[in-house]
Amino acid sequence: MLENFIKEARENKNLKSSKSFFVIDITGFLIFINPSCTSLTGYTAEEAKSISFLKLVSFNDIEIIYNHYLKIVEGNNQSFDCEILNKNGKLVNI
Repeated sequence: MLENFIKEARENKNLKSSKSFFVIDITGFLIFINPSCTSLTGYTAEEAKSISFLKLVSFNDIEIIYNHYLKIVEGNNQSFDCEILNKNGKLVNI
């Protein structure tokens, strides 16, 4: 299922929209970021694969995001807005 989603995201213009999004695995590492997210964060898709989402999220959002992460670990897809640190250390909304 996840592989299909990532494949569709790479091929489908609707999923490549201006809305930034990323996909994390159950260990908390980014496994996919769409082009809008790469532009916003400054990380390439390849660089993102070595980053834990916990290192990127704003301290203000950490509790909310961690609760979403727990739901992801249980197998539930989650969608949420948050602030993350871009490659230059600046907070950006995604």
